[in-house]
Amino acid sequence: MISSPLLCADTIYVCDTLFELPVYWAESRIPDSILADISELAPLPPKYSVHGGRIYLLRPARDAFLEIAKAAEAAGLEFVIESGYRSIEKQEEIWCTLLGIGVPFESIIKGTAPPGYSEHHTGRAVDFYPTTGDFVGTREYWWLKRNAGKYGWRQSYTTGEGVRKEPWHWYFEDIKEIITISDSI
Repeated sequence: MISSPLLCADTIYVCDTLFELPVYWAESRIPDSILADISELAPLPPKYSVHGGRIYLLRPARDAFLEIAKAAEAAGLEFVIESGYRSIEKQEEIWCTLLGIGVPFESIIKGTAPPGYSEHHTGRAVDFYPTTGDFVGTREYWWLKRNAGKYGWRQSYTTGEGVRKEPWHWYFEDIKEIITISDSI
C-alpha cells in the first residue's frame, strides 16, 4: 500500500496498487446517483474542441455551455475545451499512464482526481484550454469569473489547498433544477 504523507481519507485500488488518499479527498467521491448515464451524453460542436474531436457533456450542461459560449462570442471571446465527460475507467487509465512514466503518487494526487472522484464523471465538468495556470491570463477566464454564474457554471478548485488550483476547470450546476428543489422544500 502506498501511503500519503497526509491523513488518510479513503483508499482506492488502481493499477494493481492500493493507495491511501489524503484527507482533502474525504467526502469527494462522486455518488453513483450523479454519475453520467452515457446514453444521456451529447457532443459539443467540434469547433469548441482543442483537438477538433468529440467532447461530450450531459445535455443540460451541453446546452448551458452553448448558451454561455454564444454570449462570450458576442463579447469577442472564444471558448476552447480540452476535456468534458470522462469515465472512471478513463480516469484510471490516466493514473496508470502517469504512474507508468514515474510520476510520484504525491504529485498525481494533487493534480489529477482519483478514479471515482472526478467531476468529469458527471458529464457536467469542462476543462477550458489551456489547462495550465496560463488560463488565468486569458480574457476568457476573467469573463467567466464575472459571468459564468448567470449560466449555472462555477469554478471548482479555487483554493489550492490539497488539490492544486485549476482555473480551467468549471462545473455546471443546473440552476433551474436547484431552484425547483428549493421551491418544493
